[in-house]
Amino acid sequence: MPLSVKKGAFLIIFLDGEWLIVLEVKNLNKTYPNGKERIQALKNINLKVEKGEIYGIIGLSGAGKSTLIRTLNLLEPPDSGTVEIDGKNIVKFKEKELREIRREIGMIFQNFNLLSSLTVYENVELPLKIAKKKDRKDRVMDLLKLVGLEEKAESYPSQLSGGQKQRVGIARALANNPKILLCDEPTSALDPVTTKSILNLLKEINQKFSLTTVIITHDMGVIKNLCHKVAVISGGELVEKGEVFEVFTNPQSDATKELLLEDPFVEQKELYVSNGVKYLNLQFKGEEATQPIISRGLRKVQGVELNILKGSIEDINSKKFGRLLVELKGEEGLQGQFLEYLKENEVMVEVL
Repeated sequence: MPLSVKKGAFLIIFLDGEWLIVLEVKNLNKTYPNGKERIQALKNINLKVEKGEIYGIIGLSGAGKSTLIRTLNLLEPPDSGTVEIDGKNIVKFKEKELREIRREIGMIFQNFNLLSSLTVYENVELPLKIAKKKDRKDRVMDLLKLVGLEEKAESYPSQLSGGQKQRVGIARALANNPKILLCDEPTSALDPVTTKSILNLLKEINQKFSLTTVIITHDMGVIKNLCHKVAVISGGELVEKGEVFEVFTNPQSDATKELLLEDPFVEQKELYVSNGVKYLNLQFKGEEATQPIISRGLRKVQGVELNILKGSIEDINSKKFGRLLVELKGEEGLQGQFLEYLKENEVMVEVL
């Protein structure tokens, strides 16, 4: 059972002796010099990541994603605000304390950041050598087995594919048994097939070790397939955050809607205008996406006709999300009855 402990004005929550909130950012600000002025890269960022979560941060280029993730391990020190790991504000840490806490934070990079002069084995071993760990061989080989590269131990980065290089990067990031894994656009340099395999590996690692993971990306597919929660960043601000399914199926901010426009379901709405015919954009969430709601409605409200123009169903964080573009014909009163039936069955209806 969770145990709550008062500390000053804050309520701190533990579960089996561990913090539930592994990473918390409060009122974080970051600026960069630009001549005589300063550019605001991050504005009052507030974020909580719970133990075992995969938390995605998504935004367009220049939104502040990379700056944010680099402040989480203080590679970029913030101007103000706090970064707390297990309730400790690491912004106040001295250099020695920072070196120690960074061993608890693994990081995966967009361009792999492998040392070309070292073998796969030596790249993975490097963090262990820096930490002066003993019995490194077993640990390195266990990690290479985990990422499926046991046979590549003596190979050099130049002999590897992009996906294999990222697997080495993942193994290296896990070397010191981190509490938190930071992923900076880990699939942006990879093809779609390799991207899928890397996402599956990250998901497997999360499930096996309950490893708290923060991933930044510009790719909605990465968020939908991997993350539990998401924050949308725009102009250095977090403009929307929450459960992935809710944010993507019911977006509130303009920035989120802009991201979703990359894959519009209904294009050129002005085309769907006709006397006596209603064009409907229907959304089905969760169980409703797998139920015969339309056929039941047509049996209940006889006298209307429905023609399906377009449809799709997808998994978002293991939940179904279905969409239909349809035309509805019939008398005005019967059309109204059918629309009311859809709403009673929790179908989101947009009349175009």
